[in-house]
Amino acid sequence: MYKWIFLVALVMLAGCAQTKFNIQERDDGLIPSYDDSQHYFIYGIGQQKNLDPAEICGGANKVARVETQTTFLNGFLGVITFGIYTPQQARIYCSK
Repeated sequence: MYKWIFLVALVMLAGCAQTKFNIQERDDGLIPSYDDSQHYFIYGIGQQKNLDPAEICGGANKVARVETQTTFLNGFLGVITFGIYTPQQARIYCSK
């Protein structure tokens, strides 16, 4: 029984996901202007978080990239809490 639980947890942790939206073509070497964990509960069902990248970067023309990511730690927290707490990273990159 413990082998199956371990196998399922390992597969869930290995499946880190990342979504990137590149607004500007050149975004090499950027560091995030905003990097924070978004908190969701019960797998995030029916929940949403809203950020305004234009406000964070000081204008819509300064937004270079927006991304969300489920990191190893986020996946681990979701597994050990059985999906009760499922965080996700949000990052916003601004052009210089």
